[in-house]
Amino acid sequence: MVSYQQLAALAGNPKAARAVGGAMRSNPVPILIPCHRVIRSDGAIGNYSGGGQTVKEWLLAHEGIPTGQPASKGLGLIGSWLKPSFESSSPKPSG
Repeated sequence: MVSYQQLAALAGNPKAARAVGGAMRSNPVPILIPCHRVIRSDGAIGNYSGGGQTVKEWLLAHEGIPTGQPASKGLGLIGSWLKPSFESSSPKPSG
């Protein structure tokens, strides 16, 4: 899971969280492009264009993500594991 703000930062503009929300809202294939995994910065799951908050909660629960508490508290959402690939310290493949 990722917050709208984190996704905006990964796209290169950390102040574009509202634009990310607009893109999620306009997603024509919400199951194939898993916008149900994008949540609010405060950890609340927010809404879901693929059927509303109830469907989003069901999808997250089906994936094993608890929805009874703010997601950031239950999953350590705000952490160092989420970094743009260009900041990765992984070795580059040889060849």
